Amino acid sequence: MILIGMTWHSTPDLVPKGAPRFYKQDFLVDIRYPFIEKQIGDYVNFIYISGENNKIVPILSGNEVAITGQDHEHIKGFDSFAGMAVAVQYALSNGMDYLYMEHDCLAVGLDKILDWASGKDICYGFGKYGFAPDWAEHSLVYISNSFMPEFLSQMNSTQIVGVPGIVPEIIFHRMFGDAADAWPFGYGRKRPINYKDEMFYAQQLNNAETNNILQEVI
Repeated sequence: MILIGMTWHSTPDLVPKGAPRFYKQDFLVDIRYPFIEKQIGDYVNFIYISGENNKIVPILSGNEVAITGQDHEHIKGFDSFAGMAVAVQYALSNGMDYLYMEHDCLAVGLDKILDWASGKDICYGFGKYGFAPDWAEHSLVYISNSFMPEFLSQMNSTQIVGVPGIVPEIIFHRMFGDAADAWPFGYGRKRPINYKDEMFYAQQLNNAETNNILQEVI
């Protein structure tokens, strides 16, 4: 069993990056859930709702764990990392592996992606498929159950945000790069996308890009 998590930080007055549909509540049930379920079967959704906009309550369909987040001591203002830390605690307690897929990220070939990650400690985008040098593309992150104690120890003891001149994605890679395997595919925020790739993921999609990806699965 795997836990697939996301952070939910939509607010009514948010100026969206990419396709506005990602910031609507019905996106979860109408697009995200069917998209995942057509690729894999046995999983549980984990939704981390930002502490800053916890008045937003996602529509649930029966196999979700929804947690309203508060500022993490070391991860203030960075929902994706705070959401990962909270979800990993849940997954560790329930004997599950964890796949973090950001709310505005879609992945194609999820079954193959999880097969590739099996037996590895932590996987995320980096290197030739990465968005920028030394940048951990964290919109798709796999963490094995056995690596979770180390992951939580690092997340709870390292100041991952608020370091002058260093973006959190670089700090994330400095924390986990020695243990990580980079996805052997793109794209994260990198463009252009080859929609015929057997495995890939992409974040901050516009409407045209979203439709191209959805056509490959749904």
